[in-house]
Amino acid sequence: SMPAVIALGAKTDARLTEIPGMVPSLTKLPPGCAFAPRCKLAVDRCRQEHPPLDEIKSNHWAACWRAGEIAEAS
Repeated sequence: SMPAVIALGAKTDARLTEIPGMVPSLTKLPPGCAFAPRCKLAVDRCRQEHPPLDEIKSNHWAACWRAGEIAEAS
């Protein structure tokens, strides 16, 4: 199936950036954000609390504690 970003208006030739490392087992997810062990931007909160899905900008949703901060920096 097509990534959701295309449905949200991204360029059709856009590619998602792959996070290096091993994907955790869905039956043994770590506490906090499932991406935290492989995310170079993760902080302690990411490893402790699961982030809620929030609309960061119009039609731009993310489940990341640092999404607003990262969006402002880009």
